[in-house]
Parts: sequence; C-alpha cells; structure tokens
Amino acid sequence: MMEKQPKEPKGGYIPTRSMFIAKSTLRCLQILFAVLALGLTGSISFGTNIGVVLPFIVVSPCVLLTLIWTIIELLAIKVQDHHRGLPPPAVLSMDLICWLALVGCNAGLAVLGMTSDLRDVITYQWSLEYRQGRLQPWELEEVRDVAYRALAVVAFVSILTALHVSTFSIACYETHMRNREPKPPAPAQQTILVVQNGNGPPTMLGPATAVASGGQVVYQVAAPAPGQQQPGQVYYVPVQAVPVAGVTQTAVQQVQPEYTGVRQHQAVPAVPLIQMAGKKE
Repeated sequence: MMEKQPKEPKGGYIPTRSMFIAKSTLRCLQILFAVLALGLTGSISFGTNIGVVLPFIVVSPCVLLTLIWTIIELLAIKVQDHHRGLPPPAVLSMDLICWLALVGCNAGLAVLGMTSDLRDVITYQWSLEYRQGRLQPWELEEVRDVAYRALAVVAFVSILTALHVSTFSIACYETHMRNREPKPPAPAQQTILVVQNGNGPPTMLGPATAVASGGQVVYQVAAPAPGQQQPGQVYYVPVQAVPVAGVTQTAVQQVQPEYTGVRQHQAVPAVPLIQMAGKKE
C-alpha cells in the first residue's frame, strides 16, 4: 500500500510542530475545564436539596459558548492542511469574546456572593431566603456543600479564562506573522511590439526584436474585461512612442505575462495608433 504523501503548502503562515502541539493541548484543557464547570454548576442547581438556579443561569451560557467554539477550532486544527486551523483573525476574535465572557461570568458569581445574606465564604449561599438562625445542622451542611462546589466552579472558570487568554495570545502572534508575509508580486509586464502589415493579420513580436519598415502601423493589444471577451478578436489601445533601431515605433505593455514568442491574431477593424513618422537613417 502506498503511503499518503503530505500535501505541499499553498503559501501563507504555517504553524510549527511545537505550535500545533501547544494549541492542541490548550484546546483539550479548555474542553476539560469547561465540562467540569458545567457539571459542577448543574450539580449545584439540580443536585442539591436547596436547588439554587442562579449559578446555572450565570455560568452555563458563557461556558457552553466557549465549549462549542473550542471543539470547532480543535476539529479545524486536525482537519486543515498543515494544522493551520481557522484563520488567525477569526480565532483571535472568538477567543477574545470567550475570555471576556468568562470574566463577566466570574464577576457575576462574585456579585451573587456579595449579596448573600450570610456574607461568609464557609456558609456561602445563593438565596436570601435562608437565615443562619433558622438553618438546621443538615441544612447548614447542605449550604456548605453548595459553597464548596461554587468555589470550585469559580476556580475552574478562572482556569478556563487563563487558557483562553493563552490561545488568544497565540492567535495574536499568528496574525502578526501572517501580516508580515510579503505580498505576492504583481505579474511582470513586458514591452512588446505589435505590427500591422497592410490588411493582413497583426503580428506580435518580442521586445526590441522588430524593426518596422515603411507603411507599418503599430498598435497595443489590450485584454477586455472578464466575461466580455470574444474569440478571434484583438483589442487595441494607444501607448507612447519610443525609438527602436532608428525607427519611431509604438511600445506596448503586454497584458498577458505568460506570452512568449511570436503569435498571429485574426485581423479586426481598428484605428491606427501612429503611422510610422520616422524612417531609418
């Protein structure tokens, strides 16, 4: 069985192997901590007797957004040629949104904590209806269990935020490297001569190789707009006159850089640009 040959790069920034490993590791860690944060938040809201829903409302949308985005980017890194992933500007924008949303998520958890009636991290609660004097011992244990889970959620969300800041920094670096790449040069244009011999077809000659004789008329060949080309027709526009081999001729810019050699074209009606004004001395 023949081994699959790696594809040749198509140009553009290509991440190194170490960069690929770093990004893949960070994305896997992001998925891990996002799942842990969602699981703990769900256990606080639906797995306890006091059934506090606010943490789930605050945390789950932000963490779920980051989880979906991370899975998409990780799949793109695995699938794209040379592990490019999605375009760096898109990664930069999405990771920025993710870590800002997670910062807001932790801020929301902090606000909930500060408005707690008990104001105690050990007996942390998410509702004002509970009073310390009215709590039974088993209820106090339940509140403390919720408090510990909530602190774990804050810790996981903080770690998830740091991970997204890391991938955001990598995306900034890759965007910078991509912008530093030299732009592809424009196709080099070549000066050629187009000579009309009487009523015959115009002849396209190479640069500085044609010596026009009396009665020849020089034109410029110009390509029409895409979609407006008609087979068998040649288009002409004027250019400046330059001396070649003692005879005044008209130089033209080749609009087809791949042209080489001498070609014949069908003659079409065209107004002469310059009648030969000078002759060989």
